[in-house]
Amino acid sequence: MSDLLKDLAAYSARWGADLELVQGAGGNTSVKLDGQLHVKASGQRLKDARRQPIFVTVPLSGEAAPSTDGLRPSIETSLHLLTPYRVTAHLHMVDVIAQAVRRDARDALDEALAGLAWTWVPYAKPGVALAEAISRAISGAAGARLAEIVVLGNHGVIVGGAGFEEVDARISDLRARLAVAPRTGPLSQALLDELAARHGLEPARLPQAHLAAADPQSLGFATAGSLYPDHPVFLGRGAAALDPAAADLPQTESSLYLAPGAGALLRPGLSEAAHEMAACLGLVASRIAGGAEVRPLTRAQEDELIDWEAERYRRGLAEG
Repeated sequence: MSDLLKDLAAYSARWGADLELVQGAGGNTSVKLDGQLHVKASGQRLKDARRQPIFVTVPLSGEAAPSTDGLRPSIETSLHLLTPYRVTAHLHMVDVIAQAVRRDARDALDEALAGLAWTWVPYAKPGVALAEAISRAISGAAGARLAEIVVLGNHGVIVGGAGFEEVDARISDLRARLAVAPRTGPLSQALLDELAARHGLEPARLPQAHLAAADPQSLGFATAGSLYPDHPVFLGRGAAALDPAAADLPQTESSLYLAPGAGALLRPGLSEAAHEMAACLGLVASRIAGGAEVRPLTRAQEDELIDWEAERYRRGLAEG
């Protein structure tokens, strides 16, 4: 195995084990080598890259390739084919998402990322539409500096480079520039347990999920709607505020409830990926600047994700 393929597994596993970079089976990585693209398979977890096969190989020509060993290429394979980088990392970095969901995201990022070769791509449906939007943005004007960082509206970030050490250094720099301490507040475990028993719900398994209910501003952002694509795929539409004094659950199309002063609760029996999505929401909502205005996904944008066969496949793997 070449050193690049070893690095693909090693760096993917490290990034995938960091909940602030990747949640569930989200995110994907690739390397171009000898006329082929080695890319994460759909529904696989980056953190498993050193324990089991999670990558598939497709020709750089873009010709359709059959699935191998029961794996199918990532939804974002077209993205990896179209980018000009040898190494590409697509991450759902919570520090980036906390900026990318804002209506003034581009202005806020202009200051934070000053001096970097970066570009902005407004939200587009994952897959071909997003890949084409990224390709256009990276191409830019003739002779312009190639963007090494692409911030995706309501989604995450693409970081590219000639090698994995270079990409890793850019990820570290990006995190340092955008780092924000999450808002916190007092939460009652006793109240959380009482609400879970009353309504037949399960307390969120990951402590980061409760951040969304720990502060009024964070709660407002978290219940404004679905902020990024993986949320409706695994949790339904947005999140519902749960009044601790209410006798009944609010009517909602979400599987996530946020009770002020208590924390996050989910419908029972959901996958590990769903609980990681709840944690992602807490990490993101608690980092959005107070007073900012967010731009959640529209209902039509949620529909095209929830009903998409490619996302049903990923959801099925997570539930299986």
